[in-house]
Amino acid sequence: MGQIEEIYQHKKFVGQKVTGILDPDDANSIARQIINLAYLFPDKNILVDLRETTVSLDFLQQMNLAMEIGEILPVFKNKVAHLVPDDEKRLSFARQFESCMILKGYSYKVFNNFDQATEWLSEPF
Repeated sequence: MGQIEEIYQHKKFVGQKVTGILDPDDANSIARQIINLAYLFPDKNILVDLRETTVSLDFLQQMNLAMEIGEILPVFKNKVAHLVPDDEKRLSFARQFESCMILKGYSYKVFNNFDQATEWLSEPF
């Protein structure tokens, strides 16, 4: 079971670190947390750090998750950075999700390097 380890603030973004095994229910919980962060910090970008997780979602579940976020949070226009482990399978999976989010109109990017993610989040939109 995945769990949110910490939520932290930076002057340009707010981040959350998640650890553990993520099943569809955990992924939905994390999506709701992203939505909550977006409402609580409307002027900040969001960093979701999933580098210490294992994921058990298929492509259809990814699409449903992207649709759920899009329906609940249609007006969020800030950036979201998604950090994943440096693993080809996870990167491929995350890039599929990234494509879903971009199609929904979000500024969403996948990284496997914390510094690159925070640099992108700190750049002007």
